Amino acid sequence: MEKGDVGALLIYGANPYYDYYDAERFKKALVNVKLTVSFGERWDETTNLCTYNLPTHHYLESWGDAEPKTGITSFIQPTIYPLFKPVPTRLSLLRWSGRNNADYDTYFRNY
Repeated sequence: MEKGDVGALLIYGANPYYDYYDAERFKKALVNVKLTVSFGERWDETTNLCTYNLPTHHYLESWGDAEPKTGITSFIQPTIYPLFKPVPTRLSLLRWSGRNNADYDTYFRNY
């Protein structure tokens, strides 16, 4: 990022400007990235620095999967209905990849 070699940075589930041990270095390098997108469930220090801020579901509002131990897969089910109707991060990435009419749930099941 410092050299300007990174064209786009998508940040999901992280707050490097708060958590990274050299946060000021990260902030200075971020300016060299042409496209910065933060997928977050709330505003934070890194989100405030990004060009685009796309709200995503809170973990209690989301479907997902986990591998708590190698070889053991479990599925995560939402426990509450989404409060503000954000577009799921996975759906945004799927559509940006050219699958405009794709439904993520169907894509996931087929995969």
